[in-house]
Amino acid sequence: MLTVIIKAANGCNLACSYCSVGEKIGCRRADGPRMAELFRYACRAAAARGEPALHVILHGGEPTLVDPAAYRLAIDGAKAEFPDLDMRISMQSNGLSLGADMLALIRGYGIHMGISLDGPQEIHDSQRLSAEGEPTYRRVVQNLERLEQAGVRASCLMVLTRPALDEGYAYLTFFEERGIHLKINPLLPCGGALAHPELALRPGDYASYLIGLYEYVLEQDIRVSVAPIAPILYAIVHGQRIRECSFQEECSRRFLCLDDLGNIYPCGKCSDMDRFRLGTIWTTPPGALADSPILRALAARRGERLPSACRSCRFVRLCHGGCSAQAAMDGEVGAAPALCADYRMLFAYFHGEGLARLKRELERQRAGLLCKIGG
Repeated sequence: MLTVIIKAANGCNLACSYCSVGEKIGCRRADGPRMAELFRYACRAAAARGEPALHVILHGGEPTLVDPAAYRLAIDGAKAEFPDLDMRISMQSNGLSLGADMLALIRGYGIHMGISLDGPQEIHDSQRLSAEGEPTYRRVVQNLERLEQAGVRASCLMVLTRPALDEGYAYLTFFEERGIHLKINPLLPCGGALAHPELALRPGDYASYLIGLYEYVLEQDIRVSVAPIAPILYAIVHGQRIRECSFQEECSRRFLCLDDLGNIYPCGKCSDMDRFRLGTIWTTPPGALADSPILRALAARRGERLPSACRSCRFVRLCHGGCSAQAAMDGEVGAAPALCADYRMLFAYFHGEGLARLKRELERQRAGLLCKIGG
């Protein structure tokens, strides 16, 4: 399946201290005709690759700033022109503002929602302020509840920063009680984060935090799904690949990103780096993308031209060289990614102590179940 990230707006109604874009001047939003062109190109790209399914992720900036009517025009047009294409739609939003029209759009088209929520309220409100400088946690939670009441499936995305390292894991009960999947991404050194060194993670912080969270979940018997822990552990237990883009060997053939100006990039993480621009939706036919030197170089980096540090790593079959965009943030796409040490730490833990802890917990639960059955 091809995944196309459509960045339909470059502006946002938040002023996050670590915004990956950095300072934002003005706000562009795709109108109906432009949105229709973006969706049509995404469908053509899937057709050119012989893909029966297309996953469109509405992103930004903040995608809820776009008129819902623009989305309707684009989606209806794409479905009419490509009736045999299985199109699935997601939206990654800050969750601050969900008007009635936007909520109706989300519910009516079965759009899966990803909502940004930085764990504990104190941490969230210190980092994710509105454009007017107001805290946003309560408004985001209220909109999560509105989505739930409307029958809309939602997951949450948390950006881990240094202040959160000392806050513990009690906030996980929020996600457990609501059955919400949580993905935890590390703060990367780009955009607004460069002006806030107090938020920066040190080498090993991300891995240590996730290991602590995993052990807390087992000890407290908390039923919550957390990525990247769940996909990493599942892959190790079943001897499979990790189902997350950062670890996918074929990521450069599975993803594209289109911005509101019609520019084409290999993925959303590359869209802030002009050197990864592949062309535009008007000048670059979808079938020509396979011949792009940029895409060929990205594919080679995770294949025959693996970074030298990766070739001898015992975990190379799990991460396949890691995220190329993260490596490029340091200036060299052929380098090992910035989180290499953290992921090696995670892989080693889940191959050893982490897996042993899981087995002990399963044995404990089995013994308890047998006691209940036996009276």
